[in-house]
Amino acid sequence: MSVTKFRKKKINKHLENVTVVNSFFNDSLKNDSLQYKNII
Repeated sequence: MSVTKFRKKKINKHLENVTVVNSFFNDSLKNDSLQYKNII
């Protein structure tokens, strides 16, 4: 395996993780705002 291929694979994996974290974060933000609206 070449170094560039390895790097690309690593970057892709990292991007996948970031996407998962972002979607999770967005979901929790939505939930927070919903609860906040309910309180008001």
